[in-house]
Amino acid sequence: MPAAETGGAASGGVAALGCLLAGRPCPADPGWDSVVSLARDHDLSPLLYWRATHPPAGSVLPAELLQELKNDFYLALRRTMLAERQLAELLAALGQAGVPTLVLKGSAAGAFYPDPALRVYGDLDFLVPKSQVLEAEQVLRALGYRSPLSRSWWQEHFQHLPPMTRNHGELCVEVHWSLALPDAHAGGLPAEDVWERSVAWTLGPGAGQPALRLDDVDTVLHLCYHAAVQHRLYLGLRPLADLAQVISSWDRDKWQALLGRARAYELARPVELVVALAGRWLSLELPLEVTRTLEPLLPVLDDWLVRLAFPKAGGPAALVVAGSAPGLGAGLRHLLWHLFLPREGMAVTYGIPARSPFIWLAYAWRPFDLLRKHGGRMWRVLQDDRSARSAWTAEVWLERWLRGRDGAPLASRAGLGLDKEPISE
Repeated sequence: MPAAETGGAASGGVAALGCLLAGRPCPADPGWDSVVSLARDHDLSPLLYWRATHPPAGSVLPAELLQELKNDFYLALRRTMLAERQLAELLAALGQAGVPTLVLKGSAAGAFYPDPALRVYGDLDFLVPKSQVLEAEQVLRALGYRSPLSRSWWQEHFQHLPPMTRNHGELCVEVHWSLALPDAHAGGLPAEDVWERSVAWTLGPGAGQPALRLDDVDTVLHLCYHAAVQHRLYLGLRPLADLAQVISSWDRDKWQALLGRARAYELARPVELVVALAGRWLSLELPLEVTRTLEPLLPVLDDWLVRLAFPKAGGPAALVVAGSAPGLGAGLRHLLWHLFLPREGMAVTYGIPARSPFIWLAYAWRPFDLLRKHGGRMWRVLQDDRSARSAWTAEVWLERWLRGRDGAPLASRAGLGLDKEPISE
């Protein structure tokens, strides 16, 4: 990302939004239209409205923008009530069928906010025991949920059933049995452990349905893993707001538990990165032992915050992984696998039945399709376009840093590597 952008209005808007979401007044007018627009882009406008109308920040936004945020909040409130009603129905049906269910991600994250409506989400995610996945699917089908996608492909590559939908206007549903990708290199949360530590909670007043969720520490571990490893920080700023809500009242014992579990599950690096970003953006009060651990990441935080707020892709994920592989052979194997997916993968990607003879046309079209989608961006990288090159370098840095097992402070060696060659190990 160009230095002019990181030091200009973009970074100022990110900082101003962070001040408001942290409950602190902004020192000067940052350009309120851009701040509100940024909050909306990241589904943070309900939370911004809440902060802007409650002490200690108080109402600092212009009246017309505050009214727009108020409208966003009440729309979110309505959506949350409908989502909780749908969620309660699903939990009740699964409970009657004897399928233990642990609620994940957005709907569970809402439990940590002052009001669940402040956490916007677009689907419903569950964890069920692996041995009861088919039972859970049968329950959903009995309720009218369907998916046109290949179940075997999704089960093999994403560790959850394909998204299932029912009526227009309702959220889609994903049934998981694992909290890690099958080929993840940065550890993961063992499902059997999180089941043992799961805690009871109750959906909002409109639903009143008993439920289970991850405990606080596992919530942070999963949040950091999901944001940094599974989505390479392309989920934007919202995971940082989630993390701040979870840890807002933590004592030293909770932090010790987080550090211990992160090491045990090989999640130290994604946890360090996401906690460092949230701490920087929202001025979180972190224990001294945590801040010392995060010191090597300080050179990259401001650039990554702007990158999270205004994402710029340097290249498709498969190329990034191939470019960060330790050897040419490993990189080529990964690239070829993604270029010519197995039949079921091609069927999911192009909407063609896996056994149809037309699937071979999809294989012929695949290289041209990828070139059409990503060729322009990669050409700019090869031409050394500053913005495209910086984005590519940042993605390669992240991939290599997450893969690191030796604890080497790569961030302190080369920062984000903006306008430099990718880090060599």
